[in-house]
Amino acid sequence: MLKALTWYTYIAEQADSTLHVGTTNNIKKKLKNTDGINDDYLITIHYTRSFKSRSEACKHEHRLKRYSTMGKLDIIQSVHNEVRKLQNL
Repeated sequence: MLKALTWYTYIAEQADSTLHVGTTNNIKKKLKNTDGINDDYLITIHYTRSFKSRSEACKHEHRLKRYSTMGKLDIIQSVHNEVRKLQNL
């Protein structure tokens, strides 16, 4: 039996502070580099959301790509705020 893949949509910040939205089934690999980008081009992943299918992940990616930079930064900030709240419990 094949193991079901988990798909992720992510927002990453590239070395030049550009935000990149994408989809992957290997988030650990994305932490090392991104497709089509030089291996030494470091990124930081600020947001991820998991999905059961590639189709769902791609639809979410498409929605995120329509957000302005400020909209994406708002999403990232809300995630960071939630993490801080959890750390203070």
